[in-house]
Amino acid sequence: MTVRIKCVTSPINKSSIAYHLYMEFEAESSETQEDGVSYHLDDDGVGEHRVLLLSIRKRSPIL
Repeated sequence: MTVRIKCVTSPINKSSIAYHLYMEFEAESSETQEDGVSYHLDDDGVGEHRVLLLSIRKRSPIL
């Protein structure tokens, strides 16, 4: 069984981006990048750009 975990953060929140990358999340690709990290323009409203992060993890079944 796999679990998809999605997180969203601002491209200026460098500590959040670093944490999620450390935790093996991947930024969803976009044509817009800053410091090598893709982000999506106006994703959370006009002027509210966001980094969309995804992690796919294996989960053990509950016994």
